[in-house]
Amino acid sequence: MREMHKAGWKLRRVSGVCVYHFARCAPEDVVYQLDYNPEGLREGEGYRQVFRDCGWEFVQGYMDYAYFRKPASAMRSGDEAIFSDENSRLEMLGRVLRRRGLPLALALCALLLGYAGALVVGAYGAAAAILVLLLLYVYVLATFLRGYWRLRVRAGR
Repeated sequence: MREMHKAGWKLRRVSGVCVYHFARCAPEDVVYQLDYNPEGLREGEGYRQVFRDCGWEFVQGYMDYAYFRKPASAMRSGDEAIFSDENSRLEMLGRVLRRRGLPLALALCALLLGYAGALVVGAYGAAAAILVLLLLYVYVLATFLRGYWRLRVRAGR
């Protein structure tokens, strides 16, 4: 999204399955950040005000994620994030894991069952396709969990 904004297109809204809609704007270096906080989004104005006080503009809440943006020129450091420390980042990742973990675990089980079923009936093409999805899913999940645990160790939890 940052590159799109530099090219003169700012994020207007998100819809569907992560379909991003942009609107023409003056080219500017703008950083976009996400926060996963369903309770905060339900809280409304108080939640958004906390970020506004730190210079972040609320763009939209979508599927329990809040989209924020801030001009890079307003950043105190080049890698400034909406999370002020590792503990707040860890809390956000923990919310993602708790809220999205069960559906993801069910999807993993469905993939495993589909793979086993395809092998039993001899549908090797389908089994190969499911195996590719399964491996991709496991890779993404393992990457997320590795980052989460590294952050937990650094935060001393």
